[in-house]
Amino acid sequence: MRPLLFWLRRGIVSLMVPATVAFLAVTAVGNSSWRLDADWGMRFTAGAIMALTPLLAALVAYDLAKRVHPTLAEIGRGSARGASAQLLPIVGGWLCAVLATLAVWITMAVVVQRGGGLPAADLWVHLEMMAAFAAAAAAGGLVGSVMPGLGAPAVAAGSVLTLGTFLGGQGVKVFHVASSSGTMMGIERTPLRAGFAVGVNVAVVLLCLGALLVKRGGRSRGRAKLAVLSVPLIASIMALFIVPMPDSEYRPSREDHVCVGSAPRVCGPDRAAPLLGRAQDDLARATRQLAGAGLALPGHFVVARGEAVRSLGPDRALLDYDPSALVDGHLTTQAVVGALSAPRVCEALFHDGTAADYLERIGVVARWLEAALGSASAVDGVAPADVREAYGVLSSCTTPVRVGS
Repeated sequence: MRPLLFWLRRGIVSLMVPATVAFLAVTAVGNSSWRLDADWGMRFTAGAIMALTPLLAALVAYDLAKRVHPTLAEIGRGSARGASAQLLPIVGGWLCAVLATLAVWITMAVVVQRGGGLPAADLWVHLEMMAAFAAAAAAGGLVGSVMPGLGAPAVAAGSVLTLGTFLGGQGVKVFHVASSSGTMMGIERTPLRAGFAVGVNVAVVLLCLGALLVKRGGRSRGRAKLAVLSVPLIASIMALFIVPMPDSEYRPSREDHVCVGSAPRVCGPDRAAPLLGRAQDDLARATRQLAGAGLALPGHFVVARGEAVRSLGPDRALLDYDPSALVDGHLTTQAVVGALSAPRVCEALFHDGTAADYLERIGVVARWLEAALGSASAVDGVAPADVREAYGVLSSCTTPVRVGS
């Protein structure tokens, strides 16, 4: 521990702490939509890590490229294992980046918790973050060890940025983390894709460390170690082509569901129970207001995302719930109208030939509902005939076959 602290005082990798905190904090403050969803907040700011990994690589490369600096020699003389001294900038930079990121994310989780929002449940984002920073630090260490002079930081940063951008376009998350610009309520990270991302980044770390051993040793033993440490990267690349990889970075959430209230009943992720209660209150108020409209309004709403929408069946309506859409703790009129205007998920909406007709019917109902709910008083009389006709079709349409049935 003492050699590591000594290096952090003498090197510049410690600059990752203020840089990471400042960058993530500015990103978080720039969009407050996540303040009722901790996972959304972490995934949203995780998008900024792609800009931080090149910086981390550059700082580590700078420290290692400045071999004329006496720090490395002093640590080497004072350590029983001088060979490990070269790893200190890599480990130090990684620790600075990870701890600073965790500090920001913990602060965001506290903000969400105080606002009564969804607590954090995404463990993958932490593993992906640590693996991405580790890969960037290791890459910077390799460049700094083989390229003397001040050109090393630029080469390290450019390499990390270029490879991360190129491979990211191929669906491989190297040096960065999967992000989200919308709520994580009802969805979660696809485990296979997340595990692959972590595995590739760890493989990059091992390969870079193996190359460092070869450079330092220059013997066949070092080359043998490099060959062994390159196996995970080769295996990861092969797995990309062999293992069927899900198309989406996220999938419908597998977490337990809870239902609140009645007339209507609202169901969703267990950890979102307080938010579901707010939605149920607003939907119940609208249902009472429309009691005399002659429409068979839904009695059961479910928060669902992705493929889970197709599994709702005929007796459950979709609630497309975005916590950021709450105004003073309530659903907007538009959100309530959106939920009530589609009493079930129709199979026709998933086909180009019939979707337009059904969307037009939903539009007819939605326009009338918005006008009707714009008043605080109950609706006087039944809805117009065209609204009732459209709603009847939407209420009796064929629903998609449930997954697994």
